[in-house]
Amino acid sequence: MRASGPTEAGAMDGGGDARPWFSFFTTSESGLLSLAPDSERGFGGDLGGLAGADAICTRLARQSNAGDAKTWHAFLSTAGLADDPRVDAIDRVGEGPWFDFNGRLLANDLPGLLSRDDDGRPDGDPELVEMFSDEYGEPIRSGDFDDNHDVLTGSDREGKLFDDGADGKLATCGDWRDATLHGKVSDDTGLGGQIPVGHSWPRTMQSGREWISDHTINGCEPGVDTFGAGAELPSNFSVGGGGGYGAIYCFALGASPP
Repeated sequence: MRASGPTEAGAMDGGGDARPWFSFFTTSESGLLSLAPDSERGFGGDLGGLAGADAICTRLARQSNAGDAKTWHAFLSTAGLADDPRVDAIDRVGEGPWFDFNGRLLANDLPGLLSRDDDGRPDGDPELVEMFSDEYGEPIRSGDFDDNHDVLTGSDREGKLFDDGADGKLATCGDWRDATLHGKVSDDTGLGGQIPVGHSWPRTMQSGREWISDHTINGCEPGVDTFGAGAELPSNFSVGGGGGYGAIYCFALGASPP
C-alpha cells in the first residue's frame, strides 16, 4: 500500500509541498518503465543525458508527492563527451541531509552518505540503509525472489567518475545517451564489464553492499531481469543483466528536515 503523510491533504488543496523533507529515492521499476520509450525493456543507458535523467527524477517525484517543486538531480557521473560537462555524481546532491518519502534519514551530510562503518551503506536510518525505497516510499525489493538491486551510477565508490580504462564513454553509456554500447567481458563467466552499478539493497550482510559502485555490468542495452539473474552471461549486454532494470538514484536540493 502506498504511504500518505499527514500534510498531503493540504498540498492537494494548494498548500504546497506535501513532503518538504522528501529528497531521496530509487526509481521504481514500474515508474521508470512508464516513462521509457520501451515500456517492457526500459531506457537502457540512453536517459537523454543528464537533463533527461533529471527530468525522470522530477516527474516521478511530482507524481508521488503532491505539490513537489524541488530541484531533483539524478545521481550520475558524466565524462564530458558531448553536450554534458564532466561531472561527478557526488557533486550533484548538495550538502544534505536527505530523507526518503517516509521521512527516514538516509544521511546527514556527505561523509555520512559515502559510508557507514566502511561497509558501503550510508549512515542513516538502519531500515532505509538496508533497503532503499522508491518514489512512493515502498521498499525496492518487494519479494524474497526479486533480484533487482543494480542501479546505474557511472561512478566509483566515492561517487566520482568511474575509470573504465578509456575516456568514460562506457562507464557512463556515452554520458547517458547511448543504449548500444558493450563493455569488454574478460572471460566466459561474463564478469568484468565496464559499466558500474551500485546496490539499492545488499546481497548479504557481508558482501554486495556498496550502494554507489558494487560491480560492473557488460552493456548499456535496454533490458529487465529481476528474477535471480546473479552474475550475468557474457552475451547479456543489458542494464538489467546483473539483476535489475536500469534504475537510477534521485536526490533533491533544498529539502527541509521533517
